Amino acid sequence: MKAYVDTIHKRTINDHKGNRKLWWTKVKVEGKKEPVQITGKTEEILYEKLYLFYAEKQTSLILQDLYKLIMPNLSGKRGNVSDKTKREYARFWNKYFANDPIAAKQVPHITQSEWQKLFAKIIEEGDLSEKEFGQVIIILNHIIKFCIAHGYLQHNPIELALSSETYSFRKEEDSPTIKTEGLTTEQTNKVLEWCNNQLKRTEIEPIYILTIMFNLIYGLRIGELKGVKWIDIDWDEKTIYIRRQHKPTFKMEQDETNDFIFTSLGEQDAEHRKGYEISKKLPLNKNAIDLLHQIQTLSLSDEYVFPLRRNTYSDKIVQAAAYAKGISAYMDKAKKIRNPILKDIHPHSLRASAGSALYIKTGDIKVVQWFMGHTNPAMTNRYLQGLDEFNTVKEAL
Repeated sequence: MKAYVDTIHKRTINDHKGNRKLWWTKVKVEGKKEPVQITGKTEEILYEKLYLFYAEKQTSLILQDLYKLIMPNLSGKRGNVSDKTKREYARFWNKYFANDPIAAKQVPHITQSEWQKLFAKIIEEGDLSEKEFGQVIIILNHIIKFCIAHGYLQHNPIELALSSETYSFRKEEDSPTIKTEGLTTEQTNKVLEWCNNQLKRTEIEPIYILTIMFNLIYGLRIGELKGVKWIDIDWDEKTIYIRRQHKPTFKMEQDETNDFIFTSLGEQDAEHRKGYEISKKLPLNKNAIDLLHQIQTLSLSDEYVFPLRRNTYSDKIVQAAAYAKGISAYMDKAKKIRNPILKDIHPHSLRASAGSALYIKTGDIKVVQWFMGHTNPAMTNRYLQGLDEFNTVKEAL
C-alpha cells in the first residue's frame, strides 16, 4: 500500500512533529482550485487515506480491481474486520471468483443472468449448503455495497439474482447443539482420576494436567486460558478476570501486484471482540485456588498463568476422555490417528462439560449464560441441548 501511494503521490508527506501532532499532505481534487489537505494521526493512517483516494480515482470498476481496493479496508458492524477473517475471504475469492471470467468484467455491466450462472456453478462444484454459500459471497456483498455507496450501482444485483432463482443447495441439518462432545458427571470424575494418576508420574508436564483440572470447573475457551495473566488473579478477592484471548494472528499486506499476502505473527493478545464474547470476573473456589498455587510453583511464566501449546493441550484432553470412556485414544499411537469414537472431543469439550454441570446444579440458564460469557442466550442453549436426557436426570437426582 505504501509503495503504491509513493509511486503516485508527488507532494511532500509531512510528519507529526509540530503543533498539530498530525501527519499531513495535500492532494489535488477535481473541481477545486486549491489542493485539499489530508491528515492522519499516524503515518499508517495517512497512507491508508491516500491509498483510498488514489485507488478510488483510478478504479476501473472491474470486479478484481474492486476486490483489491476494498479488501484492505473492510469494516463491519463492530469495527474493522480482522486479518484472520480477511484471510478467509481471500481464500474464498481465490477458490471461487479469481479464475472466473466474471472477475475481469466491470461490475455495473455484469448481468443478473451472469450472477445466477456463477452462483449455480459455485454451489454445485463446492457442494455448498445455503449457510456456507452465504459465507462465500460476503466479500461480493462488500464490493456491491461500495459500488452503491459511490453511485456506480442503484441496487444490489446479488440480491436480485438470489431472489429470482432456485438453487440446489446441499441439505444441511440445523443442529441446535455445538459440534463437540461434553462429558457426563461420571466421565468427569474419571478424567479427574486420570489427572491425579498423571501427576504421580515424573516424565509428564504437569501444567497440562493442572489446566485440565482447572478448566473442568470453569470451561474457558483455550484462547481465554492462554490469555489469563497473573495480574488477572485477585488472591484477596478470590476472583479471576477473563478479559482477553491469546490466539493466532495474521498481518495482511499487498505485494507489488496488489495481491494479498498473509503473514503469521504467531499468537498475540486480543481483547474480546465477537458479539458472544464478554469480559467477566469469576469467583475462585478452594480447588481452583489450590490448582493455581500448584501452577505458580512450576515457575513457567511471570506473565501468563497457562502457557500452553495448543496441540499438546488438545492431545492430553483426548487421552483423558479416552480413559473416561475406557477405550484407546488412538488407532495408531505412532501416527496419532485418533480413535473415531473421540472425533468430537476437543478442548471445547471441557467448556461444554462445565456449562452443563453448572446447569444441572442450578437449573438457571441465565446463570450459565453469564458464567460462559454469552451475550445471546441462544448460544448458551446450544450447549445445554446437547445434554443426554437420561444422564442429566440421573445426575440431577
